[in-house]
Amino acid sequence: MSGIGGLLGMSFFSNFRMEINRAKSELILRPMAEPGEQAWDGKPALWWKLKFKQYNKRIKEYKIQVAQAVALGNPRSQTMTQVVRFYEKLHKYLALRGSLFGVPKNFKLAK
Repeated sequence: MSGIGGLLGMSFFSNFRMEINRAKSELILRPMAEPGEQAWDGKPALWWKLKFKQYNKRIKEYKIQVAQAVALGNPRSQTMTQVVRFYEKLHKYLALRGSLFGVPKNFKLAK
């Protein structure tokens, strides 16, 4: 789509449902939750579950990679450990946010 410039991160876009109107070269951002749908901090259950699932999966995968790197004496193991900590912090922040808005605890266990 010509005429559209700029850069926005996916972490920003993940807070919205996106629609593209090609005829008008418009990007339309709509709230995640449908009218009348139960939401926490404006986000429906599916959003929360997917975020927790994504973070849980990445933490698990990177921990496995760290263990393998350590076993092989790979010097990148320290960098990979930092990646694990990064995702653990994201998970912790999401859990805190969820607690503030009353997100059910079982959402955090999404696998």
